Amino acid sequence: MAINFRNALLLGAKIAVIAMAVLFTATSCKKDKEDNSRPRVDDNGLTPDINDFITPEILQTMEELGMPIYTGGNPPKDITGAYISTPDICVATNVPNDSYGPGHQFADFYFNLSEQNNDKLTIVVATAQASHVGEGTGAYIVGEGDKFTIFCPLNSYQQLLDHEYKNVVIFSGIITEEGIKDFYHSTFMIEGGGAEWWLIEDGQGRVIYDSDGMSGKSTFPGTKSMGVGVTANESVK
Repeated sequence: MAINFRNALLLGAKIAVIAMAVLFTATSCKKDKEDNSRPRVDDNGLTPDINDFITPEILQTMEELGMPIYTGGNPPKDITGAYISTPDICVATNVPNDSYGPGHQFADFYFNLSEQNNDKLTIVVATAQASHVGEGTGAYIVGEGDKFTIFCPLNSYQQLLDHEYKNVVIFSGIITEEGIKDFYHSTFMIEGGGAEWWLIEDGQGRVIYDSDGMSGKSTFPGTKSMGVGVTANESVK
């Protein structure tokens, strides 16, 4: 049988193109599958990283105490800058007989937000309030539109009793040109709390509010950051 080399070459070329297309499609599907293996936000509107350390019970407690939690995978484009919360007033607590309970005014609360990354939903938070300073790098941000919530998980240390514990500091507000409207911040104990360590119990915390309704832009007086994987004293009391 005579072989038509021209047709054979054309057939071979077509097979090669089809094979490349199949390989490209398979590779693309695999890449998409890998990229989507961990959702941007879970069903509750928080990132998987946040849900790794915040239990539904603690979230419910926060909301019952009036802490706003703005969920979603599209926080404001840019909330970076230095701000001050003053007068910084406690609005709610679930700590029994809390001497820092509702109506207590804390020292002015300074905080600086930087390195916001809305692709990874991360941000760096630095704070300064009286003698309390949190150290570390990284936190998580969620929200929608002009509303946001930041979660800062802390691995903390009670120096006097040589005791480690875990707590979380949360920030919520609405970004405006003047600053952050309706700014709330709170601290909740996650693990390792208890009176024997001179600490609040697990699941307990306080909610604090900038009572004039606006945390204006400011000059940040400190240089340390607060966030993921740190060793620090409790930052907000």
